[in-house]
Amino acid sequence: MKGASIDALLLTIVRVITMVMGFVCIKIVSVYFSLESFGLYSQALLIISTTTSLSILGMTDAVNYFYNNKTLHAKHSSEEYIATIFGLQTFVGIVCGIAILAGAPFLTDYFQNSALWSVYGWIAFQPILQNYISMLQVLYMSAGRARSIVIINLIISLGRLAIFIAATFVTHNIVTILALTFISDIIQVSYFSWDLHKHGISINLKKFNKKICRPILVYAIPMAAFVIINSLMRDADKWVIGYFASTDDLAIYTNCSKLLPFDMLTYSFCVVLVPVITRYINTNKEQVALLYGDYLNIGLFTTSILVIPALFLSRDLLLCLYDSKYLPGLLVFIIYLLVDFSRFANVSLLYSASGKSVQLLRIVIFTFVINTIGAIILYQAIGLTGPAIATLISLWISYIFYLKGSSNIMGRSVLRLFNVRGWLPIASECSLMSLIAIYLSSTFMTSWNAVPRFLLMYTIITGCTALLNRKKILVLAQSINKASKYDNNNDINL
Repeated sequence: MKGASIDALLLTIVRVITMVMGFVCIKIVSVYFSLESFGLYSQALLIISTTTSLSILGMTDAVNYFYNNKTLHAKHSSEEYIATIFGLQTFVGIVCGIAILAGAPFLTDYFQNSALWSVYGWIAFQPILQNYISMLQVLYMSAGRARSIVIINLIISLGRLAIFIAATFVTHNIVTILALTFISDIIQVSYFSWDLHKHGISINLKKFNKKICRPILVYAIPMAAFVIINSLMRDADKWVIGYFASTDDLAIYTNCSKLLPFDMLTYSFCVVLVPVITRYINTNKEQVALLYGDYLNIGLFTTSILVIPALFLSRDLLLCLYDSKYLPGLLVFIIYLLVDFSRFANVSLLYSASGKSVQLLRIVIFTFVINTIGAIILYQAIGLTGPAIATLISLWISYIFYLKGSSNIMGRSVLRLFNVRGWLPIASECSLMSLIAIYLSSTFMTSWNAVPRFLLMYTIITGCTALLNRKKILVLAQSINKASKYDNNNDINL
């Protein structure tokens, strides 16, 4: 490994480009398609998202665990494990695809939208393709080929932009997006498989071994239950809105509740650090604690710089991303910015790395119940904003349990790893500059379009805060880079 910071920086750069492309895509369809059309698209994505999570069965974590855990390879090769994992996913994915087609009448009645009949053929087997892509990307990262993912994801983001442009300005039909996405996913899976084979990682389903299905499932099923319930918890508010509210309301809620990639840097660090932490969580907890602490703090610092100004300038940000017809969901948008801020780090990382899948499952079941009941009650009480509030509250409750459990895993308090003194100046600087920006905007820039007004103010605030605190962030990045390097004997060197 050439250092987590280098790979994480490359992943972050491409993620920024992908993020911008994604914003352009959503902006296009938000402006040029009606709420009804975007509502149809939102319903299709909700079906895909939920089915994807239902069918992954923890196999992404299984790929990481069984490929990187060398102690398991004494009896069975990594190729056998990978072939068996992909074989299990293939079977489950096909069954789920057939289930979507068979359940089409129920789904149409649930959403009360007959236009859904035009999309089922395109979305039924997108979940299996998306699961394949996630699993294949884990293999890329485990093989130390993060930089290949950088190039591939850049090409994919450009292709996605072309798909949205074609649907908007050529066919004028939002179903085109789903159709072309399905085709592009097939191409992506084919390329990933071929490229990995060329670099010595073959996925040969003929090596499927029934004897190792049991240990794989024993590890993956509790993790699968976690992923399933976590996904349902993430989408519970949208399913509530989809049932009780109109298609137009779901369109507004879907855009306003979209999680924005403010955690892009910490996500990239998480991706490249997962294999390292998995290898050493049971043998060198002291070093892992230091590494994890730096990861938490760099996430807190960078996410604060990005999210706090967005909270103050939320109205202009919403107009920048979407369109004025989505302004009725501004309060939902603000609540989800708080959700974004809360996601500054993957606080369940140590659970999955140490194989504590059962404990993870218990936490998610509890918070899922709270989220679902809360979403229904609060929707009936205060309307569209209610499910968003329920999501935020349930997220905070789950974090209490995650932090307590992570402390037990490491044998030290996770809370003590946070550098609060380093964070407070960042939060204060962002807040003060944001208040000044609001004053300037409301006094001298009222005639400006929301897009350039937001971009100017946001860039100045985040740029200045980042420059003022660059030393703090660079020290953490260098520490992670140093800690994640290990020598030929697989020892962490600090």
